[in-house]
Amino acid sequence: MRDRGESPASTFATSGSLGALMRAIAGAFATVIGHERERSALRARLAKIASIVPVAIFEVRTTPDGQVTMPYSTPAISDIYGHTPEELAADVSLTASLSHPEDRPRVEAAMRESMQQMTPMHEEWRVRHPTKGEIWVEVSSTPEAQADGSVVWYGYFHDITARKRMEETLRERVVTQKKRERQIRFLAYHDALTRLPNRTLLLSRLRQAIAHTQRSNETLAVMFLDVDRFKTINDTLGHPAGDVLLQQVGRRLTETLRIGDTVARAGGDEFLVLVPGLHSPEEARPVAEHILATLSAPFSVAGQTLRVTGSVGLSVCPRDAVDVESLIKYADTALYLAKEQGRNTFRFFSPDLDAKVRARMHLENDLRTAVDHDQFLLHYQPQIDLATGRISGAEALIRWLHPQRGLLLPRAFIPVAEETGLILPIGEWALRAACLQARAWRDAGQPRLRISVNLSGRQLNGADIAGTVRRILAETDCDPRVLGVEITESAAMEDPREAITVIRALHDLGIEVTIDDFGTGYSSMAYLKRFALDRLKIDGTFVHGIPDDKDDVAIVQATIALARQFRLKVTAEGVETAAQRSFLEAHDCDAVQGFLVSPPLPAQDLRELLEAAIV
Repeated sequence: MRDRGESPASTFATSGSLGALMRAIAGAFATVIGHERERSALRARLAKIASIVPVAIFEVRTTPDGQVTMPYSTPAISDIYGHTPEELAADVSLTASLSHPEDRPRVEAAMRESMQQMTPMHEEWRVRHPTKGEIWVEVSSTPEAQADGSVVWYGYFHDITARKRMEETLRERVVTQKKRERQIRFLAYHDALTRLPNRTLLLSRLRQAIAHTQRSNETLAVMFLDVDRFKTINDTLGHPAGDVLLQQVGRRLTETLRIGDTVARAGGDEFLVLVPGLHSPEEARPVAEHILATLSAPFSVAGQTLRVTGSVGLSVCPRDAVDVESLIKYADTALYLAKEQGRNTFRFFSPDLDAKVRARMHLENDLRTAVDHDQFLLHYQPQIDLATGRISGAEALIRWLHPQRGLLLPRAFIPVAEETGLILPIGEWALRAACLQARAWRDAGQPRLRISVNLSGRQLNGADIAGTVRRILAETDCDPRVLGVEITESAAMEDPREAITVIRALHDLGIEVTIDDFGTGYSSMAYLKRFALDRLKIDGTFVHGIPDDKDDVAIVQATIALARQFRLKVTAEGVETAAQRSFLEAHDCDAVQGFLVSPPLPAQDLRELLEAAIV
């Protein structure tokens, strides 16, 4: 028992805890009951303590018949429930109505347990304050049984909203940090765009698959796949659309294959596929066929329906190799062959294939060196004007003077140049060389001779070819009237709308524009009408059969008639016999070229031919 001179406030100051404060207040109440003469003074002291303590102290009584009252609470109770102590003393049910519905069952259960076992209760719950919104309170109370059968709880409410918010902030930070760590771990082994395994994870799985294959005597297929002509999609629709397509390709590949197979993005538009558990190399064939068939179904990208194809190269473990690097390398080698043989197909690796691809890679490296060291030259095949019998123009045909292999014709290197993009610098070189030659002949007093230069599909689509031609004409001081460009029908029809714009821009420069190989590219008459053309060139495959082959005769006659309707001139290439020339002349063809006239010649030889006026 404390002395009469010891106040509750001094007890709280000594203990320094809310529990000590509660005991002091309870003792104070007991003293008040026992000492009526000191009641007023003690109440004043209690009121002073209550005014400085940042918690709401309360007394709740429960009678044997279940009546609940709150006869006493400190003013701080208003900060918790928004009602004064007097209001709560009159109607304690206000506290229940303001408790959060989700917390109420838990709190009621804790109160019942405390009363049944006469043990202290410590809980945290939410209160919906009328003006402050939702707040968190800490509640601690101790029950005491009374002689009349009632139970009295002495306790306190403490606003812990700030602490709860801090705890929530800390939890969110922990969750965010863990999420970031998971994301870092994920990105270390997965591609950020497609969410597929990346090369690192694939190599790990491939090592495991090789080890399993060697133990089980099974077969493992490694497939290298890429999307055919993906660059064209990027150039025409934009990189975001290209990214969406890659994501869809990745999902489709994953859905196509078995759960135990692995689809990984190797980079760019290339994917690697591991197919373990095969009984023979031939079992990989239907898998590759199924992949290609799956990719051929239309994709929806950027509001457009796209149809794409893929090429696949396969290597097989253990037949081809039993190490990671070789299997991937051999699959890549087989992919080269699949693309070289027309795309939308698959090829297995073989030692002969390896040698062929190595040769192609050497050719690509040599071609890059040729671009850097100016190893190209132009030959010129003259074109005869059938009305005058004179040379009216010449087609510039590129040659590669290879340091070891000698003079190479276009078919030996142009396909590689197209595939690698080297056709752009090579094509610009050819345009410049032709303009310089035309100016040289002009300066030498030669008759004006139009030189036609072939443009590739890559130059026509995605490159500012009109700007390039304009710049070269200015730099070489070349008259645009002596320059012509020839565009294959198939190249023009890859993107007809773009071709219309480019051809008009070239035509506006004053140069002659010819559609080459006409009849082989299935061009629409509607588009042909909109092309700003000057000339059609009949492909040599149709000229070869005239005048005996009825089909070739009909095609040539129809082409000349069509050209006349569009007010275009006509040149026939591949003319090798006098009968062919006579037929073309009789049917109103404007010009011919071919070995009957002359093979392609170096510039000096063509000059001599011009000077001799040979027809």
